Amino acid sequence: MAHCDDIAPLLSAFNDGELSAHDTDLVTQHLDGCETCKETLIDYLLLGHHLRTATALPSLDGFTEGVMRGIAGARRPFRGRLLNRLEDLRERWVAAVSLAGATVALATLALVLAEPNTWERISALFRTTPSEIAQKPATLPSEASSTLPDQSQSEAFISRLEARPPSVALWSEPNTKTTVIWLGDDASGND
Repeated sequence: MAHCDDIAPLLSAFNDGELSAHDTDLVTQHLDGCETCKETLIDYLLLGHHLRTATALPSLDGFTEGVMRGIAGARRPFRGRLLNRLEDLRERWVAAVSLAGATVALATLALVLAEPNTWERISALFRTTPSEIAQKPATLPSEASSTLPDQSQSEAFISRLEARPPSVALWSEPNTKTTVIWLGDDASGND
């Protein structure tokens, strides 16, 4: 059986139900045979009861409703109201700018796609290679042909083609003094 000196520090925790199962059994066995420790445990019980009943709890009827009315009736400080208003405006401006940007992008895309021959130009880009372009005669636009010295010639032939496979081609047309450098898409990422 355990001595009172070993059990006395455990009585408060025993009263609160904080001991492990082993320690609870140990204290219970000791209390069955020790009147001094039983009296100490009764003192702990009475002390706890007196502390709980020493002050009366105030009535909390309507407390929650009163707090909520006080919160609703309180006026926020000017700085808080101003920051809240600015935050609301910022959210609206971000949405408006985003919507305007998307509208401009869609309108630009619609204009490009609505232009005559757009689909033919796009599909031609994916079908032709630099060597095919070099073999075909290039037709000059009407605006460019009006600035040429010899306006009777409407076609231009590429006089020279240099290619460094697979991503670079250079060709020139001496009549219009035009040089074109073509850089293809490099799938390896070595641009």
